[in-house]
Amino acid sequence: TIALTTSSTVTGTLFDATGSAVVPFGHVRLVEDEQHGAYTVADADGVYTFAFVPASAAPVRLEFFDPRTGRIGVGSADVPAAETVTVPLYLLPVGRVSGTIRREDGNTVSNAQVELSSARLVLPTGQIRDESFFGPGKLTTTSDRIGTYLFDGVPLGDFTVDATDTSGAMGENADAIDSEGQQVTVDVTLEGRADVYGTVFRADGITAVSFAPVMLTSGTRDFPVLTDLYGVFEISNVPLGAFSVVAREQGGNDSGRATGTAVQ
Repeated sequence: TIALTTSSTVTGTLFDATGSAVVPFGHVRLVEDEQHGAYTVADADGVYTFAFVPASAAPVRLEFFDPRTGRIGVGSADVPAAETVTVPLYLLPVGRVSGTIRREDGNTVSNAQVELSSARLVLPTGQIRDESFFGPGKLTTTSDRIGTYLFDGVPLGDFTVDATDTSGAMGENADAIDSEGQQVTVDVTLEGRADVYGTVFRADGITAVSFAPVMLTSGTRDFPVLTDLYGVFEISNVPLGAFSVVAREQGGNDSGRATGTAVQ
């Protein structure tokens, strides 16, 4: 015995974020139960149609991509059996994010790498069949000579801004876009840095160990270095806070460990 599945039609019109203008020739994707979905292109009036959509107990997800602007829209629909379901779709609002990168002393930082992360950035594969039009992604820029940065086209929702200067000092801040055309200011303060000096001795506490491998670990970052002829090591740009140092004898089995705190 074979039971035929009852199908329905899902149709609607694509609009911009304000709902005042249609989006012609938008690329629309329908996904049911998180499986690969159907794909279509809207007409010149922004109307899209999916025929023969299986009835579903759970809502289906709809995504659309505007090839003129690179923007996306999302929606969902319940699909009861043997019905035509009309679902208008709207582009997600986008806004502008800007800010200033500073050090803890308030001085601005030029030429810092700045990354904005969002779960709703358009993916490079956005126009390929059976691929989501959006997903986790990043926008990248560099702070200017007075430490400012700017991102346009940041989509609705939460985002995080990370900044790193040329020495490796890092900072992070977060906010959200809530409405079309919103302008959000997100300043980022980079963590402080310090230089760490030391000397590696043998167990007698007197004899320095030349050219010993030294590894300083601060958080998730490692700083490898060798001692000089006199057993002295120097490590620059260490993040403030607790760290550990491990030293080993070059070509031997002896080793030692110490801990400390980097302060300005």
